[in-house]
Amino acid sequence: MVGLALPIALLTSPYVIFRTLLNRKTTLYELRIQGEFGWLVDLLERVRNQHTENHTKCIVFVRASIQHRGLAHLYRKQAGCRILWSSGWTVFLAQVVLLQPLFTQIRKVLSTDVVSEFDMSEDVILPTRRLVKCRNFLLDAHGIGKRKYVTMAVFTSSFAEVQDADYQSKYQPRETTGTDLAEGVDFLRSRDIEVVMLGFGDFGKAHVPREMLRLSDFGRIGGDQEVALVSGCEYFWSDFVGAQWLREPFKKPVLVTNHDEAWVQKRWNFPSSVLNRYMIVPLRFQTPSGHILSLREAMAHGPCFQLVADGELIAIRNSPTDIVEAHKEMIDRINGRWKESARATKLHQRVAEIYSVFPEYYVPRFPSSFLERHLSLLD
Repeated sequence: MVGLALPIALLTSPYVIFRTLLNRKTTLYELRIQGEFGWLVDLLERVRNQHTENHTKCIVFVRASIQHRGLAHLYRKQAGCRILWSSGWTVFLAQVVLLQPLFTQIRKVLSTDVVSEFDMSEDVILPTRRLVKCRNFLLDAHGIGKRKYVTMAVFTSSFAEVQDADYQSKYQPRETTGTDLAEGVDFLRSRDIEVVMLGFGDFGKAHVPREMLRLSDFGRIGGDQEVALVSGCEYFWSDFVGAQWLREPFKKPVLVTNHDEAWVQKRWNFPSSVLNRYMIVPLRFQTPSGHILSLREAMAHGPCFQLVADGELIAIRNSPTDIVEAHKEMIDRINGRWKESARATKLHQRVAEIYSVFPEYYVPRFPSSFLERHLSLLD
């Protein structure tokens, strides 16, 4: 055995030297997520910004129930962030192969660890040729071609059950009511904008009773098809589901209907560019006696959805009119045609005044028509 030591050392020394030099500018992260992959995108958007500025690279070991290989391909090719789907002993084996023996150098980050440390990147990631080719093929094959389209995703209990039984029971009240979204789909088509359903699919109560291109019919969640379709959409329509994070690498606007709370916490450290692309139509909350909470009262209560789960509040979902009007404003804002009325301007100023009492929250962008219809939110 002693006699073999020198030949083995000579054979492996070139790789050891190469890997040692390469590791000097590589940072390793380990992230554990379950169900919600938005944490992964958030981490990648922050570390790619940090490593681009410092001309360094990063490798992220991800423990996840669903491997989003489409995202992994995009970030590896366009941002220099490599994702390794691993858990347990595979993390150790990967470090051995990478010759990264200093285990303290791998940062085991929680979902929120890098939020305060790194800023999110504001640079658009361009889709790779592979993704563009995949997108064009899918759109041509399903009759959309060069027409505009919106990608959407809904909250289904089926997906929650796959992830975690406790997750399902906790969030079941948030499940999408598909029939409420149907008029939104009809409106978009009246504007010659198609709708493409992404994510796990719209099953059961969440089913939207309209014919449309559905990822669940031809692809799989986390694959190239899903990322490719988001890269070319006008904006992302999320019925409060985390799939909307797919749009962040491409800096696409997002409309979130039935948002569970009427606020976004500043501890998430979002740049203004993210907030400017983000429009929410929040749920309203009602007491058993019939009183509808104002924004001020809702924020004073804290996490209202926990009170809904406990039976102390009733969630009022967005009406079809709320949703259609929000799409009208979203489209006009994107196309530069939106003109704010004097009345709406005063309502938004009132919103800002209310949120000034709660400095821990960003002032969100609500559709003007939503504020005009629900003046009780503004005290």
